[in-house]
Amino acid sequence: MRLLIYVNIFSISLITIISQGCSSRLLEQSSSHKALVQNDMYLILTDEQYKELGSLTTDNEINNYVDNFWKEKDIELKNEYTNRLKYANLHFPDLYGWGRSDRKRIYLTYGPPTSIDRTNFADLPLDVITKARSIEIWYYSCPGKNNSLNTLFTDVSKGEMKFVFADMTGSGFYKIIDSSENPGDIDSRIFQ
Repeated sequence: MRLLIYVNIFSISLITIISQGCSSRLLEQSSSHKALVQNDMYLILTDEQYKELGSLTTDNEINNYVDNFWKEKDIELKNEYTNRLKYANLHFPDLYGWGRSDRKRIYLTYGPPTSIDRTNFADLPLDVITKARSIEIWYYSCPGKNNSLNTLFTDVSKGEMKFVFADMTGSGFYKIIDSSENPGDIDSRIFQ
């Protein structure tokens, strides 16, 4: 009887270890160096530059492309973007741990918000079917003026901007549900 218990515990442990190894291997394969670089740079590349980066095949070609891209930019601009990127990747991941989460896009574009309101709910109804577990509202008092990047948004002189993010599942992954940003008026890329 004892032997049977030990065999079952060993079997469950082995299955757990194998399945964790397989899932981490799938994650490694899905997050190639190229995909990571593309997701980190999609906001600052033109369509042509993005396509060119996508056509590269080796890590060395990709790294050279990125180095050459930044050689043409101001060092302060590179440092500011790199700092924002590090912060955004750490604090605003998507379902894969990196990529194009809504909060990352807004943070990279506008910088740190002037203030953030956070509210946790059990199930706040957003409509008949959809409920939110928590809400974050980011406020920018002078968008484009409170960050040091010289971007498309530098001359924005409208009043306050607001971005509302909701976590629908309680998992910590927020989707934008409302904003004062008008996508038709603004190019999604940061640099001109």
